[in-house]
Amino acid sequence: MTNANPIRTIRLDNGLMLEIHDDSRHVAADRWLIKLVARIDIPVERLAADAGSITPDDINAIKASCGNYIRYEQNLERNFIDAKQKNAVFQELMTAYLNGTQGYLSHAHFPQRCALREYRRRQQQNTRYREGSNGAEKS
Repeated sequence: MTNANPIRTIRLDNGLMLEIHDDSRHVAADRWLIKLVARIDIPVERLAADAGSITPDDINAIKASCGNYIRYEQNLERNFIDAKQKNAVFQELMTAYLNGTQGYLSHAHFPQRCALREYRRRQQQNTRYREGSNGAEKS
């Protein structure tokens, strides 16, 4: 379970808020699982303001399928880390993550692309579920 309060919040160039959570946990003796959780909640209503290729009908369909927010979440883990190195390893993970992804997450089209990707993923899940549950053959 991710800590409720982020240890760091970053306002991205596109106006979204990136939250970094430390979900590390003790695993054995002096060993830890170091887990960084990066999260962005994208308001579906914001997609209408961004316009682009998303129509009002698309926004209504996304909202019906996903709710008021689309959650982007990524986890990074390192296992069996010595307790003495716990903080340093977490800082390394966070620095590497931010250096590698902040430009992508800050891009003006990121909210739309993320929302459409999540919507399509859910649609595919629903299609697979319906195909499997009614006895029809899957292709």
